[in-house]
Amino acid sequence: MPGDPYYYISTVIGDIKNFSMALGPASTIPLVIAGFFSGAVADRFNRRYILALSVIIGGGLTAAMGAATAYWQIILIRFLSGISAGFYVPAIMGLLADYFPEKQRTQAIAMIGIGVILGMSANQMTMNIINVIGWRLYYYILGGSWGFFGVLVLIFVKEPERRRYMNCPKFANQQPV
Repeated sequence: MPGDPYYYISTVIGDIKNFSMALGPASTIPLVIAGFFSGAVADRFNRRYILALSVIIGGGLTAAMGAATAYWQIILIRFLSGISAGFYVPAIMGLLADYFPEKQRTQAIAMIGIGVILGMSANQMTMNIINVIGWRLYYYILGGSWGFFGVLVLIFVKEPERRRYMNCPKFANQQPV
């Protein structure tokens, strides 16, 4: 039915009645698997670069959703997006731990959580936006904005001294690669 974003997407991709059921696990499962490794990576390498790279890659993958012409492409893109997303959470939390002293850290982490919730809330308007600009343009704009924010991370976020607010001699001299 015209006016329904699922209709517009299905005219290009084909039958998408199980679209959301497939997309959830397609990104969630790799996100969880990447989470097992990404914390160790964030502990050993520059978290600023990990964060920026994962956001830029995530943006590129989001934009690629707008170019998808087959259901398998959407599943593959969502799978790769899940891996990308699995890397920025440990990088963010590690950076926050070193940017803020213990008494301010909870508030800083809460602000990140509020940002996630606001983003999820804004996502509820997706169907209305798609009805106005089309689903392909929506994904191109969204992906481009992610890339822009990734570049902002590279410009403005600096890698702080690790564990500067922790009195833990075991890790005091550990430096990122």
